[in-house]
Amino acid sequence: MLKWTLNLSAFVLALPMLYIFGCGLYTLYCREWLQFLILLVAEFGCFLLITAGTVIVEAVEWFSGWIAEL
Repeated sequence: MLKWTLNLSAFVLALPMLYIFGCGLYTLYCREWLQFLILLVAEFGCFLLITAGTVIVEAVEWFSGWIAEL
């Protein structure tokens, strides 16, 4: 169930990440450095959410396998 939820959240976050990336490219073109920095932080935050979800799922799987061995 956790893997399914992680996959779903990754698909949900993919569209805003693409939009943020596109806006970031536009702000680079317009040389709006502060807005670019804000978008860069937002993009990094989305990436951290997906990474943290993956770490949690892997930790739960490892822990459940460890409990099953006992």
